[in-house]
Amino acid sequence: MRCFTFIFLTLLLSVSAYADPAAERLEMGRQLVELMGYRESYERSGSMCTRPEGSNWDPKKLVEMNPNQLGGITPKSVYWPRVEAAFKAYRLSLCRVWSADSMLDFLASNFANRLSKQELRAAITFYSSLEGRSLQYVVIGLTQETMMRMESAVAVSSPAYKEYASELQRIASDFQKNPK
Repeated sequence: MRCFTFIFLTLLLSVSAYADPAAERLEMGRQLVELMGYRESYERSGSMCTRPEGSNWDPKKLVEMNPNQLGGITPKSVYWPRVEAAFKAYRLSLCRVWSADSMLDFLASNFANRLSKQELRAAITFYSSLEGRSLQYVVIGLTQETMMRMESAVAVSSPAYKEYASELQRIASDFQKNPK
């Protein structure tokens, strides 16, 4: 019986010593993503989805920047609620694609697949240091700027944008026929 117990414990310890390396690297990838500050960046971008006021997702800001952007329609127009509804539908369709969790999972799995355990450990050590945290703040700012550029580029080429642009043209046409 002792021999069986010894063999069982030896096997158990050897199995746990060789834990799934892919799962371990994925967990390290998740830790690296957190240390690098990506969550904060993506959640900040996501907050524009839920609270667009004053952001590039706010139709009022578009009109402030370019009064002719919406064919002359302003927030004082009776057509403005239609503009807001079209803009909201467009914004929400894009925001479903750009969720923070899906982007963070994408990054973590890519770090895990593209870096060795040693490289992941070294990166985690670096981003845990004072210098790494300093770099993290720069990365957050650059990531935010990059996200805004990407969102603008993708937004203009998406089917949701085409629907949004068509709806705005219908609203502008109604406004031109009967300015209110």
